[in-house]
Amino acid sequence: MHGFLWAVGGAMVLFAGVISFFVTRRYGWGAALALPVAALAAMLAMTWQEGGLDLRGGLALLREALVFAAPVLLGTLVGILLARRWRG
Repeated sequence: MHGFLWAVGGAMVLFAGVISFFVTRRYGWGAALALPVAALAAMLAMTWQEGGLDLRGGLALLREALVFAAPVLLGTLVGILLARRWRG
């Protein structure tokens, strides 16, 4: 099972990296970073509100969401850095 999770995480890093590479080259690094960060913030806000969480539950939710979103954010950052380096 761990191998499958590593494969899925790697595929997410690669997919997010490719998308952010082309978005950065076309629109700049701000646009490439804005989409995954806005999606993470919206998901957290909706889940927090739906669950009626207090501060402790909300912080636990934040930690879990960052763990699951890490491959996408990592891929986005790698794509942005490669696009900026490629451009020169």
